[in-house]
Amino acid sequence: MNFRLLVLFFFMSVSAFPQIINQVKINWDENPRRLDEIEYLYFYGGVYNNDDLIIPSFNINIPTKKGMASEFKIQNPIFETVNNGFVNYESYKNMVNSTIEIKYSELFHRNEKLVNVNFYPFRINASTGKLEKLVSFNYTVNEVEKPEVDNKSLKTYAANSVLSSGKWVKIKIENDGIYKLTYSDLVDMGFQNPQNIRVFGNGGEMLPENSSKYRHDDLVENSIYMDKGIDNVFNTNDYILFYGVDVNGWNYDDDENRFEHSKNIYSTNSYYFLTTDVGVGKKISLADLISDEVNHTTRTFDHYDYYEDDSDNLLLSGQLWVGEHFDAVTTYDFDFNIPNIDVSSKVNLTYYLLARSSVSSYFNITANDLPIKTVTVGLVNMSSYTATYASYQYNNVLFDATSSDINISIDYTKTTSLSEGWLNYLEINSRRFLNMNGGQMKFRDIKTVGKDNVTEFVLSAANSNIIIWDITEPLNPLIVDGSIDGDSLRFIARTDSLKEFIAFQKDGNFLTPTVVGNITNQNLHGLQQADMYIITHPLFINSALELEALHEQNDNLTVETVTTEQVYNEFSSGQNDVCAIRDFMKMFFDRSTGEEDMPKYLMLFGDGSYDNFTNSSSNTNFITTYQSSNSLTPTSSFVTDDFYGLLNEGESVTTGALDIGVGRLPVKNSTEANSVVNKIKNYIQTKTYDDWRNIITFVADDEDSAEHMDNADALTVKIDSLYPVYNIEKIYLDAYQQVTTPSGERYPDVNTAINNRMKKGALIVNYIGHGNELGLAHEHILGINDINNWSNFNQLPIFMTATCEFSRFDDFERTSAGEQILLNPNGGGIALLTTTRLVYSSPNFALNDKFYNYVVAKDENNEPYRLGDIMRLTKINSGAGTNKLNFTLLGDPALQPAIPTYGTNTLSINGTIDSLDTDTINALSKVTITGEVVDDDGVLMADYNGELNISVYDKESTITTLANDGAGAITYKSLNNIIYKGNATIINGLFTFSFIVPKDIAYNYGFGKVSYYYKNETVDGHGYFDEILIGGSSDSIDIDENPPVIELYMNDESFVFGGLTNQSPIMYAKVFDDNGINTVGSGIGHDITAVIDDNTSQIIVLNDYYESEIDSYQSGNVKYPFADLSNGMHNIRFKAWDTHNNSSEAYLEFIVAESSEMILEHLFNYPNPFTTSTSFFFDHNSSETELDVIIQIFSISGKLVKTIEEQIFSSGYRVGPITWNGLDDYGGRLGRGVYFYKVNVRTSTGQLVEKIEKLVILK
Repeated sequence: MNFRLLVLFFFMSVSAFPQIINQVKINWDENPRRLDEIEYLYFYGGVYNNDDLIIPSFNINIPTKKGMASEFKIQNPIFETVNNGFVNYESYKNMVNSTIEIKYSELFHRNEKLVNVNFYPFRINASTGKLEKLVSFNYTVNEVEKPEVDNKSLKTYAANSVLSSGKWVKIKIENDGIYKLTYSDLVDMGFQNPQNIRVFGNGGEMLPENSSKYRHDDLVENSIYMDKGIDNVFNTNDYILFYGVDVNGWNYDDDENRFEHSKNIYSTNSYYFLTTDVGVGKKISLADLISDEVNHTTRTFDHYDYYEDDSDNLLLSGQLWVGEHFDAVTTYDFDFNIPNIDVSSKVNLTYYLLARSSVSSYFNITANDLPIKTVTVGLVNMSSYTATYASYQYNNVLFDATSSDINISIDYTKTTSLSEGWLNYLEINSRRFLNMNGGQMKFRDIKTVGKDNVTEFVLSAANSNIIIWDITEPLNPLIVDGSIDGDSLRFIARTDSLKEFIAFQKDGNFLTPTVVGNITNQNLHGLQQADMYIITHPLFINSALELEALHEQNDNLTVETVTTEQVYNEFSSGQNDVCAIRDFMKMFFDRSTGEEDMPKYLMLFGDGSYDNFTNSSSNTNFITTYQSSNSLTPTSSFVTDDFYGLLNEGESVTTGALDIGVGRLPVKNSTEANSVVNKIKNYIQTKTYDDWRNIITFVADDEDSAEHMDNADALTVKIDSLYPVYNIEKIYLDAYQQVTTPSGERYPDVNTAINNRMKKGALIVNYIGHGNELGLAHEHILGINDINNWSNFNQLPIFMTATCEFSRFDDFERTSAGEQILLNPNGGGIALLTTTRLVYSSPNFALNDKFYNYVVAKDENNEPYRLGDIMRLTKINSGAGTNKLNFTLLGDPALQPAIPTYGTNTLSINGTIDSLDTDTINALSKVTITGEVVDDDGVLMADYNGELNISVYDKESTITTLANDGAGAITYKSLNNIIYKGNATIINGLFTFSFIVPKDIAYNYGFGKVSYYYKNETVDGHGYFDEILIGGSSDSIDIDENPPVIELYMNDESFVFGGLTNQSPIMYAKVFDDNGINTVGSGIGHDITAVIDDNTSQIIVLNDYYESEIDSYQSGNVKYPFADLSNGMHNIRFKAWDTHNNSSEAYLEFIVAESSEMILEHLFNYPNPFTTSTSFFFDHNSSETELDVIIQIFSISGKLVKTIEEQIFSSGYRVGPITWNGLDDYGGRLGRGVYFYKVNVRTSTGQLVEKIEKLVILK
């Protein structure tokens, strides 16, 4: 990243384009904000880049042509003095200067170059020395020439994988060394031509995270040694040798003068691939003979070893794992054996120790009982959950060794009772004599390295059976020619760089690989460019292919689906590695020639885990996760799938710009996979069309001095301004009564409001505030039980949760609340842009604000952005820093939000045309509105026929919150009182509807809103009109003293009083009144309500559930779903008011039977007795299901005389009538008498229940 100051422009060329002056006003909060211990200044749109999140910055991305740079210049700045009573006044002063410093950084987003401009809008006044904040300025942007290297990789990729044809067998190894495979081994693997055996593999070390660093493309063939015996034919008793590289690597650190290990955090095994179908294999060659004069001789070499037991992850986050825990046990011993140690050289011990203590604590290290180091580890703040969890010391110490056996003992001094420590690892560097030890021995000597060095290596304790391989390039070892001199083997090598060798006995004990199995041919390298790639765990392949077909057929996207195993085989030599997935996507990105063939979306189909290493049934590491290197600071440690979408050369998670949209479906089994795909498939079906697509709901926490409610309200103002077609529901906690319970403070009405919204559905549900893996807010306004009870399958919102770790999907011991929302098979949400770790509220809000630039907007093709694009663009424009990395998309990145397609025009109100702003509607007046549905160009769609849903809102009301937590009340506007909710027919693109304005409107004058949603079997649309003036009372009012007429049922009209239901029935009320029903809900006791079981303390308000019948304001219905009712008898009292405030009430009793078992009740036939025909009826507890019904009639002697079979879809809890004409199976009329009948009912899930009754036939 390149930084430049405003006062030191590096660009000297003339601007390529004329300057455009832009004006900016910075809207600062009047008072500082406070979060935990941090007080900070805030302005709308500011971003927070620094780790302590104290100071906001101004941030903008400027699209810039390649070969150019953008020059940003501030003009006419106006400053105001910052109050020096601000807590962090001095901290701010230390971070700024007398002039504003602009930081430039270049980002590459897909094919576009962006110049990021970032600066702190503060200065120190040179004259007064006071801190000042920038309140307004103008700026210009010039493009200037700037030579640069193309950011796109020039790497070439194989056109096809070697795995694309032939027979392949996969093997695995655990340790570095020479491996042996016999002729018989190869025959047992099924190879027909063992003499042509070839070994492919790239070694087992982790791939470099930096994409610009070299890595092999596809699988590379390794050189092998083939022993053909005396007959020179590869057959029985013959064998091959190859050098296998394990998963852990060593590298020499020139600064520290020691070798350092890197432990693989993804895999314990390296993998190799065998084939005989592509010709004769690559054989190991002889190293070049060295004729240069020897200028260095060595009889010693560098030995290294380490101890590391990765058993615990302190934060359940990040790449750092620790081993021994110093707590109840405070001393641990570690034994190292260094054969043939050179005791004249110091041993270098590297230690990595950690401690958590409120005061400094200590480790004492001894070597063979002699003290060598006391390590002091600093304190941490144990009272703050955001503070660094543990401090660490990483260093080294030199000591003398007297023998090959070294015992390292570490003792921890607990300075408080709560102090505890951990060992990460120990690392040993020492010198050994170059004496042959064991069957195989690796060696290297850093002391031999130098310009033009030619070194003679003298290996002692040798014999003529010893072979030396140069394994500096481990995939292509070379046989080194040496000579025996007594018991010494001498050979010469050029050592201008570090060389690695292995000595082994020709007839020694070689290592043996483990056979994994045959590999099905695959060719990811040969795949075509696609819009979307789905990477799935093999367990979920069928569901993934369903999703592929959905997007290809419905969205005209090209999609390729591959498994994780296939990706690892071709991109990380068969082993699990986070970079393999990124490199797979980068291949297609690099191959693209432009926007048309560039990948757009990546779907990760499977759950992930912070434990990428452990293979167990309890771990959920189906698809590898990228974990941060920071593993000790809760606010800086993260998991992010962004890593897979950073595809320009050399990008990292902290400096790059997302190039594709990445989403994850965190499924753990095929049942979850199927249910999520079913939800996605259903989401785009026309049966889900309804006016929930017009609703955006904001839920805001009441803590932190009302910051979250202020932020939520700022977003609602933005939506009202940019997208007024949407109706906003505000559930601000402090607007509700807080209740004290034994478990703490609670907001029961908030829980109810959220659950009611989920029953009705919403396009977006946006939460801002505190949360955790188990739910939202300290008052538990939403928990996992709530989520699992949601059954809104046809009204699935997108969730935006600007809160802490609500969707920590990589915690394999718990399924987070956010995951539950997506995984709920019966409802919940369709996707979440959600948080996985601790986050800060200010950068959260910055990201949440940018989210609304895209989520309900349309792209250049007038299409809704897809979820992956929304996430990608939101993050790119949310500034730098790691906070945004804690947001992830749980959902399908190629899915479009359910945004209605077309629009409307309101043509007249009460016959007035072209002067709608002068129309006023009064209480108890009749209103008639006409309008039309229009296309994207505002043109009437004259061939459109469908149904229109209308919601007419009274004026905005002003609400002042209750200051429940004593932090002060806020006042906000809410448009929530519905005057009329109904339906009308659209014919040839035109509609008209009428209604009576309720008496309970607010009588002051102001503008209300008419909200439209319409649909037919193919397409939907929406619109609004917000210039309808509402207030006052009508001059001519008809007297109405007649109350509404109410019919009350459960599920449908076939229900009878006292009937049977399951535990989640739907109350269904039909209501009629000549002047319509009052739904205003102005809080004066005229709501539509229901009370269950006479519990008047929990009245259910049903105004939002009322809908008029189509083309009628006089009749309508209320459908309200109950959930988890207890078994047994229940009753409901339903009350409604008409627009003149006359009320009536209906009463109903019903019996709940647990729906897990099918139950039949109230079986009867009518009439009974009968002469010519009768009908059968029964109640049951399984609504919305297919039932197979068999009715058998028996004579009094038990003879079967008639069988009636019916297949019935039961929408409610009553079946009937099933009519019978009194004839037997042969068409004869049965005689007079008593008969028995048995009813058998089988559900779609296979449950069978039967019941017997009797009937009488009269003649």
